[in-house]
Amino acid sequence: MINRILIWGYGRVGHALLQGCLKVKLATGLWPLNASNLSVIIGSSKKSDENLDGVDWIPFDLSVAEFNSLESLPIMKGDLVIATVPDHAIENVAKLCNVAGVTFIHCSGATPIIDLHNANSGVFYPLQTFDKETPTNWSTVPVFLESANDVVKNALTDLCSSLQIENVNHIESSQREYLHMSAVFANNYTIAMAGIAHDLLNKANMNSDWIRPIMAQTAANLQALNPWDKLTGPAKRNDLVTMRKHESMLADDSALKQLYQMMSLYIQRKTKH
Repeated sequence: MINRILIWGYGRVGHALLQGCLKVKLATGLWPLNASNLSVIIGSSKKSDENLDGVDWIPFDLSVAEFNSLESLPIMKGDLVIATVPDHAIENVAKLCNVAGVTFIHCSGATPIIDLHNANSGVFYPLQTFDKETPTNWSTVPVFLESANDVVKNALTDLCSSLQIENVNHIESSQREYLHMSAVFANNYTIAMAGIAHDLLNKANMNSDWIRPIMAQTAANLQALNPWDKLTGPAKRNDLVTMRKHESMLADDSALKQLYQMMSLYIQRKTKH
């Protein structure tokens, strides 16, 4: 039985989860999993200017936490702790939550499920990029779960149901790590490429908004069953003259020139007939 929900960390994922839980509370009068209340654990050096009815804000300094003592910990038996902290902090948070009757959940794609001897352990990995300025529609977010036992599996299933998540999948850590790596290519590197285009136009004192229409069409092309079918450009056409010209234009930025060459070579090899 879940006593209380604690969201440990208040970055983009923590914010999205809190907003999802608040939506459930507004619609039903109850927190997800019928929890008695919901708390958000934030760094002691940070202050939230949000005054949300029914939400407790708990400051906590993870860097000076006493991992060998249960005194003054902000958790108790029956708590469901959802850790949305950076990957490097997950293990330390897990140690603080390794208490009988506590269910510890992390939200990382790159971190395996944590082996805990006392607490229940699981993973709630939403495959989405979040933005605090944009409300999250949880019904459209694919979520990947991993559970150490049926207690965790049932709690995570009920949480997904409360948030009206429609795309729920159960996979192992090794699969999730591979999925996360794929997402880095699909999301992070795509955004980085758009950022490079933005920087290049600004450097040339040109309007970076001019690149937005082609970026919008590129986003639409990503919906193709096989994105390679939508690829165009000099590397795909093996247009060596244009490629060499681009490389010469990047002569003052060796890192970017090397990136251009590596990407072009990969495209040529991938699309060679």
